[in-house]
This record gives sequence, C-alpha cells and structure tokens, in this order.
Amino acid sequence: MFITIKTAEKEYLVNPQDISYIEPVATAVFTGVRVFLRSKKPGSDYPVCFEALCSLDEIYRELEYAKK
Repeated sequence: MFITIKTAEKEYLVNPQDISYIEPVATAVFTGVRVFLRSKKPGSDYPVCFEALCSLDEIYRELEYAKK
C-alpha cells in the first residue's frame, strides 16, 4: 500500500518501505516535514527528499493505516 505525500508542487505516492527517515522542520522558509527516501537522486550522493505540507502526526497516521 502507498501513502500520499503532498508538497507545494504536487502529490506523490510513496511506498512506506522506501522511506529512510522523517524529520520535522521549522525554518523561516519552510515549516513542515521532510521525508527522505532510500533511493538517491540520479548522479548524486544525496537521497530523494520531499518537503511535505503536513504534520508529523498525519504522516504517522498514514503509515499506521498502510500497515493494516
């Protein structure tokens, strides 16, 4: 099952098993949650990252629902 991650640009369907880690962010530019995936950007050493426009609790709820 996939979860939906909403960003400023669009929505992404992500397999929960591909998520490496999730961190809350509160800066002057962005407040929300960053979701890092296990896969790396093409030609880069850095992982794919989404800046989600939702709370950490909302993502955890979706992950719990995806487990069922």
